[in-house]
Amino acid sequence: GDRRSVLVVDDKDFNRTVITDLLQPLGFTVFEAANGQAGLNQALEQKPDVVLVDLVMPLMDGFEMARRLRRIPALKDVIVLAISASVLEFDQRLSQEAYCNDFLPKPVHEAALLEKLQVYLGLEWIYEPEPQGATAPGKYGEIHVPTTLSAPLPTSCIPAAQDLTTLLNLALMGDLKGIVEQIDRLEQLEPQQAPFASQLRQLAKSFKGKQVIELIKRYQAQA
Repeated sequence: GDRRSVLVVDDKDFNRTVITDLLQPLGFTVFEAANGQAGLNQALEQKPDVVLVDLVMPLMDGFEMARRLRRIPALKDVIVLAISASVLEFDQRLSQEAYCNDFLPKPVHEAALLEKLQVYLGLEWIYEPEPQGATAPGKYGEIHVPTTLSAPLPTSCIPAAQDLTTLLNLALMGDLKGIVEQIDRLEQLEPQQAPFASQLRQLAKSFKGKQVIELIKRYQAQA
């Protein structure tokens, strides 16, 4: 479809660069601003599809920027995703009062960000098919994802209840990269868990957060 544009507003250069380096290779046009006032100016000039705004910044913070942005007729329908190091309900409520569409905690995990963009922009990610016989994973690993969950695994292949809880917590936070790292460790310690690790790894590396949660809960009930 059409190339989508994203405005990243954050007073930390590193934070902006991380998001820019993630989105530009995927085909997004990315603009940056270091404070709320500069962000408003960029938004007026560029008319982005999405604004990612840090809530805590000097000069003009994300709350005030979002409020002012919504008063501009040309920008009243733009998608605004608030970003903050605090995940307290208080901050989430304030971001909603400032007319933000949704909230992402810092550090921003790429899987969580891509899922939000998919939902709010109506995107469908297209994965390059893996060449037949290839064994080396691509940037995001294996791209084949089962459309339905496979038959239950034997109990010996399932991680301990504590490990499943750790994996579920990571999934609920949208930290799919952390899930891959955790199951890699589990597989090294317990090689018999390889079938479970393989199932979960495929889903996590393909940004299937909902299916990851379903799979973990399924084996929690079985454990």
